[in-house]
Amino acid sequence: MRNVACICLFGFIAVGFGGCKTSTGSVYGTTATSGVEHTEPVQFNGQRYNVTFKYQSSFAGYDVSVRRPKRPLRDTKKDKDASVEVMTSSLSHFACANGQKAKLTPDSASYSAKKTWALKARCA
Repeated sequence: MRNVACICLFGFIAVGFGGCKTSTGSVYGTTATSGVEHTEPVQFNGQRYNVTFKYQSSFAGYDVSVRRPKRPLRDTKKDKDASVEVMTSSLSHFACANGQKAKLTPDSASYSAKKTWALKARCA
């Protein structure tokens, strides 16, 4: 039942904000300022993540990082794969215009001592 509620809530958010996106370099359709961070809570596979986007005009893309508040992420393939999926899906949803998908910068995924995964990506 909890999963159904989460799916319904996510669907409502997707429909509510889906028409607001206007261009690359935006979060919720508002032009992003280079270097300013925006964080969103995201549910994925029954776990809560916090995804942070920071637009960088120098490469017309985003620095994206993810952390898991209740159970910190680890430097494992499983956590890396889940983190990359969460980050790309969230970036596509919250920042990429008109159904664009997030495109990862190759080999940019990295793990930090703060127990977060990060990567660089663009809307394509």
